[in-house]
Amino acid sequence: MTHRKLLLFLAVTALLLGGKINAQNTVALPRSLPETEGVSSSGINSFLQAVAESKIEFHSFI
Repeated sequence: MTHRKLLLFLAVTALLLGGKINAQNTVALPRSLPETEGVSSSGINSFLQAVAESKIEFHSFI
């Protein structure tokens, strides 16, 4: 049981410290409106609605 607690502690500590290290090194991404980039806002909304209604589980998309 002690070994298991130690592994859990180390895993949680690594996740917490890793998150802080990564958060400090982030660079803000440029932002713009969809139409500025030649993409329709309604098209994005339609895509998101179709994703929500689909039976496909999306973990992420860019």
